[in-house]
Amino acid sequence: MPRPLVAAVVDSGRNRLEGVPLRFQVVKGQGHFADGSQETVVATDSDGRAIVSYVLDSAEGIGNNAVSASIVGLEDAYSASFVASSRAAGEGRDNTINMPIFLLPLDLENAVYVDETRGGTLTLPQIPGFALDVTPGSVTFPGGGRSGLVSVTVVHNDKVPMIPNFGQQPRLIVTIQPAGARFDPPARLTLPNVDGLAPGKVTEMYSFDHDLGHFVSIGSATVSDDATVVTSDPGVGIVKAGWHCGSDPVTGVCLHECPECEKCTDPPCRCDPEELCSDCSPPGSACDGEGKCKTGRQLIPKICDGLGQTEEDKKVLYCEEIPYLEGVDGLCGAAVRVTYVNITHDCDSVDLKGASWHEEVTTDGACGGDLGVRTSGTEVLAGNKLATEPEVFRDYYWVCLPIETLPINIACDEVLTQKIFIDDCEIATHKITISLARVVNDDGSEECLGDGVRN
Repeated sequence: MPRPLVAAVVDSGRNRLEGVPLRFQVVKGQGHFADGSQETVVATDSDGRAIVSYVLDSAEGIGNNAVSASIVGLEDAYSASFVASSRAAGEGRDNTINMPIFLLPLDLENAVYVDETRGGTLTLPQIPGFALDVTPGSVTFPGGGRSGLVSVTVVHNDKVPMIPNFGQQPRLIVTIQPAGARFDPPARLTLPNVDGLAPGKVTEMYSFDHDLGHFVSIGSATVSDDATVVTSDPGVGIVKAGWHCGSDPVTGVCLHECPECEKCTDPPCRCDPEELCSDCSPPGSACDGEGKCKTGRQLIPKICDGLGQTEEDKKVLYCEEIPYLEGVDGLCGAAVRVTYVNITHDCDSVDLKGASWHEEVTTDGACGGDLGVRTSGTEVLAGNKLATEPEVFRDYYWVCLPIETLPINIACDEVLTQKIFIDDCEIATHKITISLARVVNDDGSEECLGDGVRN
C-alpha cells in the first residue's frame, strides 16, 4: 500500500501513550507486512502511533484485506480494524475514486511576505480571531529559499478528502501554503473557539501529514480566558505547510449494542455496567450496578442504606385503651401506638413487593414487668405499601403492670429498643421510653400516671 497502517493509543484523558506494544494481525486475505509475515508487534512512538507497512493481497476484490490491531495482553478489550480493497492498475482499468476532486483557489490577497529579516502575523478578515504568527527567518520554502509569500485559505470541511482522527468533526480547517514550506521555530497558530470549549481548557491542534496520510497532533493548545480563541502553547505551532485544524476528539460514538443494564463507554468503546438503580424491565426492577437487571427485593442488599419508611398517627395510650389488654383491670402504665404506611428508598422505580417487614423489640426491664408488644410482621405490597386502604398496619408498644406491684410515689422509666427490618436489612432503630408511677393523693385515693415517648 502507498501509505502505512497507523493505530494510535491514548489514555482516558486522550493523552498519546509511548511504548505500548500493538499486535497487528492479518484476519482476511493473503496480504502481509513488510517482513512477509501476517502478524507483527510494533511499539507506539512518541506521538502514540504504531506504524506498519502492508502489502495487499495480489487477488482483486472489494474489502478483501482486513487487519486487526490490539494492545498486547489486552486483545479482548481494545482493538482497531483496517479494511482495504485490492485493485489492479493499468490502462483500461475502471478504478473510480470516492469523491470529486476540488481545486481550491488560494487566498493570496491576505498573504504575508516573509524572509530572513521579516516575519509577520497573517489574519483573515472573514475569520475573526484567526492568526498565524511567523517569526523572521523561520520559513524554508520549497527549493531551499528563505523568502516568499505565506498564505492561509479556509477549506470547506465537507470538501476535505482526508478523514480527521478520533471521530473529530472540526468546524474550521485551513490550508497553509506553499506546499513543502517548513517553519522553524513553529509558527504560532490561533483559531477562533468555534467548538465552544471552556476557558482554560487544554486541547490539541492537528496537521495533515502527507507522508503518513492522516492528521497528526502537532501539540497542545489552550483556550483563552474569555473563551473566544484557542492558541497553540509556547513552542507548539505549524511545522509544515498543509492542512490544519483544531478540535477535541469526539466521545460517545461507540457503536456497541449493549445488553440491558450495560452502556457503551467511549473510550475505550466497550459495554460497561449501568449505574445502580437505572431502569430496566419489567417495571419495578432496576439495574444492580454490575450489569444485571434485578427485582426490587433482589436489590435490597445493595440499596439497604437508602431504605426507610413513612409513619403516621403516633399516639400515647393508657393501658385500658390497648386492644390486646381489653378486659384486664387494675393495670398501670402506658403504650405508644405507631401506624406504618409505606417503605421509602433511593431507587425511584423499584418496587419491593413481597419483601418482609418485621421487627425486634427488647426491654431493659427497669420497671420489672413483662415486655409488652404486638410482635408482628407483614409483607410489603405493590407500590411499597404496608397495607391496602382502608386497612392500616400498626403496632403497640407498652409497659403495663398491676398497680399494687408498684412502689408508692416512685416513678419508673422502662426503655424498649425497637429494630425494624426489610428482609435482612435493618432500616431503623428506635428507643421507646414508657414512664409510670403509682401516686397516692391527699384524700388517700390512688391513681396511675403513665406516659410514652418514641424517638
